[in-house]
Amino acid sequence: MELGITGHLTRGNEVIEILEMLGGKNCCRLNGDQHNYFYYISNKIIYNSYIGPDEINGYKILSLDDFLEKFPYKVGDKVKIWVNHEHFSGPRAELEEAEIYSMRWNAGRCEVAYRMKVQTGEFYKNDIKGKVDDNNTDHPEKGKYNVEKYLKLFDESEHGLEVYITEGYDIKEIDGHFYIVKQKPTYPKTYEECCKTLNLTKYPPALALNKSMFISQYKDFPHYYEIQKLAELIICRDTYWKIIGEEMGLDKPWNPDFANFNGEQCYYIITTRYGDIIRTTEYTNDEILVFPYSHKEIAIEFYNNFESLIESCKELL
Repeated sequence: MELGITGHLTRGNEVIEILEMLGGKNCCRLNGDQHNYFYYISNKIIYNSYIGPDEINGYKILSLDDFLEKFPYKVGDKVKIWVNHEHFSGPRAELEEAEIYSMRWNAGRCEVAYRMKVQTGEFYKNDIKGKVDDNNTDHPEKGKYNVEKYLKLFDESEHGLEVYITEGYDIKEIDGHFYIVKQKPTYPKTYEECCKTLNLTKYPPALALNKSMFISQYKDFPHYYEIQKLAELIICRDTYWKIIGEEMGLDKPWNPDFANFNGEQCYYIITTRYGDIIRTTEYTNDEILVFPYSHKEIAIEFYNNFESLIESCKELL
């Protein structure tokens, strides 16, 4: 069975890090923090999928803690391993030190296979005695956080201890546990709201795919209405790209890299095929409505918010 690791609300980066060590590439820029999704590798690319009876078929799904408990070793760890050596009396296992340089998931054994520097062949958990610097623990020290960065605690009042959450964060309850989570950005739902987000004080009088052409000057131009609607749709798309870029920590709006497209990028695309609007990950040309696959849900929200606008200019998509 293939491996799937459930997302973790506060330690999603560890989920992605493990899958990268197992040979996956995070082309979709996933965060690993969706707890109701599991993350897996397919064709060397990291994807996620909803945890449902059909989706998990063929996968061994582990939580992050379960995976670290079963397979506590990582690339770069120096470990003690049992290695067979030939002696006059026959083969004998001896304990040696080695450094892990790669990992892969063995679907047949449902185990992680490790490769060591200098050594040949693959090793499994039972072949490893422990880390070289182990002190009877296989778990790394948990990260220490500056609590005041997220919480402001005040003296007890008649109602109890008053707690203030730092701006930009929320407290979320999941299965009786409470987590401090960063607030998700709000995406506009209308064209007017998109204009405000981009600081456009009024309807732009001159928007077109060709910057040298002012649409408003060509009202008799064929498909004038469709072109005008396409220009409005691009403003909405650019608004979402701007917010996605901020959410990803980029210093500019997110933008698909079609010029260097090599098949490893993963996009979620709204386009047309034979006159019908479709949503797909299949790249065919310089598509207009493109979103990173890591923000697939945002792309679906975009479609739902601007479906009528998309429909009005679908001939030009």
